[in-house]
Amino acid sequence: MEREKLLLPIDGVPMILKVAHAVAVSSVDETILIYRREEVKEAAGCCVDRTVHNSAAYDGQSEAIRLGLRSIHPKSSACLFIMGDQPLIQAEMINTLIKSAVNAPGKILVPLYGNRPGSPVLFPNVFWPELMQLRGDEGGRKVIRAHPDRVAQIPVAMETAGLDVDTWEEYQELLKKSGE
Repeated sequence: MEREKLLLPIDGVPMILKVAHAVAVSSVDETILIYRREEVKEAAGCCVDRTVHNSAAYDGQSEAIRLGLRSIHPKSSACLFIMGDQPLIQAEMINTLIKSAVNAPGKILVPLYGNRPGSPVLFPNVFWPELMQLRGDEGGRKVIRAHPDRVAQIPVAMETAGLDVDTWEEYQELLKKSGE
């Protein structure tokens, strides 16, 4: 995008703040923001429990995953990786994933938007060692593919919550949908 997409305004606030607020009002126990740019921390730091600077962001997604796992409370039973570029995510959807973990212990929970899997993804702590082994721009999908029998897809009523913003065109389309 040639600009910091997480700071682009959605409904008058930076995209990352919109996401961080949804997490803050959900039933997530601990929120850790992994950030690359100081402006992102400043925009959303008010809504999180802790911030961790990712000085090796150029190493890809895996570095953020490892930083998050190193920062999480050691007695946590699961973690939920939420991307900052999903501005339509809502606390209700996050809570659905968390509640589903009770009925699917030990399962990786993947939201299903219509018939399309997406994020955020909930990983029980049994998968953390594998997540720590990821390198480069590998994300949790590698672990998900390695354990198809341990994955539960959770239908999400609001299909648009899974939209992420990776291009200027997608951002413009999102603004049209939100009436801006």
